[in-house]
Amino acid sequence: MPMDVVRAAMEHAKTHDDVISIGGGEPLLHPHVWEIIGLALGSSEHVWLATNGLDAEKTIALANMAKRGILSVALSQDKWHPKVDERVLAAFQKIRAKNHHYPYEGNGPGDLRELRTVEHPVANGRASNWATKHECCCNNLFIKPDGSIRWCGCPDAPELGTVFNPNLDKYNEGEHDCWKIGPYPYVAEEAIA
Repeated sequence: MPMDVVRAAMEHAKTHDDVISIGGGEPLLHPHVWEIIGLALGSSEHVWLATNGLDAEKTIALANMAKRGILSVALSQDKWHPKVDERVLAAFQKIRAKNHHYPYEGNGPGDLRELRTVEHPVANGRASNWATKHECCCNNLFIKPDGSIRWCGCPDAPELGTVFNPNLDKYNEGEHDCWKIGPYPYVAEEAIA
């Protein structure tokens, strides 16, 4: 995603008080990933990032930030994702405590690290040709790398303009759910008319 699109997307999130989810592909491969994270943290109270953890140094740094509650970080570890360095796994481990008031020792209530496993991948992205679960991968506004805004993460979701020229009137009238299964799918259908 080009940085002008990233900046416009962050302005959109700031204006609409949205959660920012950074994923899709591997975000740590982006040459400006730290700038993107900084922009996201300045644009939303809640930033969530998913990584495969292959870049050990960046992933460990992110785990430390998540442990302190700065942003949420999910490490994807299952049969669909490659195995990672043991240091990365250790950075995401939460140690059981003897104190029942805090379920994890030293982590406290603000720890936003997550070990994520996928049992049934959604047929989208690199899994679109082989996954069997056909549902929405993101049931909120979805900004594609070209800057187009979609109702949700479904490949055939209606386009609602771009980050440079949004057309969100119909979206703002409906429920924020997948355009196919939400309580107001007719609103999304009208948005593409």
